[in-house]
Order: sequence, then C-alpha cells, then structure tokens
Amino acid sequence: MSETGKIREIRGSLAVVDVDKGPACISCTNVECKTKGRAITAENVLALPLKKGQKVQIGVSGAGLFRQSFSALLPPILGFMGGYLFTRIVFPAAGEKTAAFVGALLLFAVSVVFYRIKKRTSAAGGYVVIRIIR
Repeated sequence: MSETGKIREIRGSLAVVDVDKGPACISCTNVECKTKGRAITAENVLALPLKKGQKVQIGVSGAGLFRQSFSALLPPILGFMGGYLFTRIVFPAAGEKTAAFVGALLLFAVSVVFYRIKKRTSAAGGYVVIRIIR
C-alpha cells in the first residue's frame, strides 16, 4: 500500500505526512492517521532531501508489512491450537469435533480481541518515504 501526501512536519529522520482520504480508508484500522487528521508518520530511510510542504509518496516497509501480517495471523492460529489442545488434554473423552469446535470458538474470540486492540493502538513505525513527487 502506498499513498501520496504533503509533508506537514519534519522531526529528524521522521516526516509527518498529510495524506488524502482514499477508498481504502473505509476499512483501515490505522488509529494514528484517524486521530491526527490523516497524518501518517513515515521514516526517511533513503535520506531524501525532504522539505516541509513537499509532495511525497509513502508506503509500508517490508518489516512493517511482516509485523502487520504476523500480528494478524498468529494470534488466531494460536487461539485455535490452544482451544483444541486444551479440550483434548482436559477432556480426553471429548471427540475431535468437540475439540475442533472449542478451537474455532477460541479462534473467533482471539480474532475479535486482537481486532479491538489493533483498532485502539497506533500502527506507527511501519511507514517509509518512498520518493519525492515533483
């Protein structure tokens, strides 16, 4: 995902970029841009000569994308495995279907909890300035 916007402020190697509202904003969970008026903090890893008011393109770094994917997929999978194993160990007479059902319930519960947590926390740290738009 990449977006374009104007630099509002520069703090060392970080640039606060005001981005335009796009169609992806409807389902986005980035609290940082919603609370700061669609401003995203991006790191200038390429050491570009940035100035206040410049139009730039920003995107999610590879490490940021990995972190987001990992945090979205791992907790529900662990929830399912935990629910399944808990049922098989604590209730050995319960069958496979019961264990899978409890695992699915925990998968859903963990997904909802982590969605709510991510909705309330900032996604800062994963954005980088890709290029200056002239």
